[in-house]
Amino acid sequence: MVFNRPIGQNRGVQFPIADAYIETEAANLMRFKACQLFDAKLPCGGEANMAKYLAAKASWEAANVCLQTHGGFGFAHEYDVERKFRETRLYRWRRSPPT
Repeated sequence: MVFNRPIGQNRGVQFPIADAYIETEAANLMRFKACQLFDAKLPCGGEANMAKYLAAKASWEAANVCLQTHGGFGFAHEYDVERKFRETRLYRWRRSPPT
């Protein structure tokens, strides 16, 4: 409870959560497209890579929003937020340094 009402009723909290949900759904739709192409035995490498990229980006954004929403409690070991935040960094794509 924040301001004597559930935290989700505060618009400042709803918008970032909605953005994270939208990005997750976009990644899911791209995954379905890649699966359809694969099942039809058509080239799907680009779509699969896009799905992976979008999913990693959505995961990072969702974890970041979760951490921000929880505030200082987001770093507490008693909650799983900090662990999820650390784990989602593994999914992020990194460019190789120029050679």
